[in-house]
Amino acid sequence: QPLSGPEINRLDEIAPALRRCWSPPVLSGPETGVMATVRFSLRRDGSLFGQPRLTWDTKRTDAGLRERFGRSVIDAVRACTPLRLSPSLGASIAGRPFSIRFHGRVPTTERQI
Repeated sequence: QPLSGPEINRLDEIAPALRRCWSPPVLSGPETGVMATVRFSLRRDGSLFGQPRLTWDTKRTDAGLRERFGRSVIDAVRACTPLRLSPSLGASIAGRPFSIRFHGRVPTTERQI
């Protein structure tokens, strides 16, 4: 279903593209410090190659929240792929592993009260 949006031409456009369709769990207060890193590979057509997996998360966070947050990160990678990669980017990254960190912080357009 994805493959919408602008074509991705550069490596630094991949993480923002994934974060745009990510639905993190609701976070409040100190929970906004939760983070997780996901590792995955893409084929030249932008589809997943293998399964995404978590390689790191914030251990000081409640275990239930860590699990929900981690699941949301993996779900984002699955739901957002295939990415619309340019032919040259697709050819250069095919099969290479990526690690992207997702942060649970409050968006910069919002203030914590």
